[in-house]
Amino acid sequence: MDLKDVYGASCNSTVLIQPIGPKTLLDTNRIAISISEKMTFSLLAEAIVWPKPGLVSAISNGIHTDMNIFTFTKSSIALNRFFYKSVLEGLKWEGKKYDNSDLFIKLRHIGLEAEEVMFQTTNGINTHKGSIFLNIILCGAAGLNYSINGDFNPINICSLAKEISIKHLKDDFNKLKGTESTGMKAYSKYGIRGVRGEVQDGFPHILQCGLPVLKECLMDGIDLRISLTHTLITLISKINDTTILNRKFNCWRIKYAQLWAKKVLDSGSVFSLSGKIMLDEMEAAFNKYSINPGGSADLLSSTLALYLWDGGNIDY
Repeated sequence: MDLKDVYGASCNSTVLIQPIGPKTLLDTNRIAISISEKMTFSLLAEAIVWPKPGLVSAISNGIHTDMNIFTFTKSSIALNRFFYKSVLEGLKWEGKKYDNSDLFIKLRHIGLEAEEVMFQTTNGINTHKGSIFLNIILCGAAGLNYSINGDFNPINICSLAKEISIKHLKDDFNKLKGTESTGMKAYSKYGIRGVRGEVQDGFPHILQCGLPVLKECLMDGIDLRISLTHTLITLISKINDTTILNRKFNCWRIKYAQLWAKKVLDSGSVFSLSGKIMLDEMEAAFNKYSINPGGSADLLSSTLALYLWDGGNIDY
């Protein structure tokens, strides 16, 4: 399928959740509820979608032996209240005599609370740590953007997410350099910044890749599951996903995942028989080498949330 830039185009599909706007949501509580529900829905949709090489889905546990789809659904639902709190913090920031970057401190505190509840809910299993980091910031930025501009434009939200975070994330790299976390090891050894870099740069892979691809699929009448799978494969082909390094720290694993995703796309992706066969082979290869593109999956949930926040419609 020939992918073109369709950012900003409308979608005529069936409305799943009512669009957000000043005429439909008149108070901060209702706005925060709607935004957080859409984010939670996006986490649930990402978890369910299949095929999804290396990852947990509704029909497979991927490379994992300690988690399944129910682990992810429980975790997603438990996080809803923290998305809600993050939106409220952004909405309340209007008119404060502080730098917007100070909002990051409040959002980080909410994120740490969310992580603790996630681990309690899953009996110590990390289902959504990366997603919490990305999506708490996006929820706060969505609230702040609404208080400033009265809309949920993805470009504005991602720009504010960058503004909120860039100073603190730069400090993180300086303070944590040399630590043993996978993300910091990837930065020290390969210069790969992972999800922190995605936020620092204003979510370029979502705005330039994820959203246009997802929109085109849905505009063409492709159902949500297939649209999300294709968007995920596209993201894997573009992103330096440091989650892949968790099981074995070697940069070739990231390149290997990208090459497989490009082979699937070049074969027609989920829209052709040859693409589906190649996707099955990609899944077998990821299982063989224990490759888990969790960072790409996290960005997929963020992509869907931004699409829904901006009034995007989807068909079941």
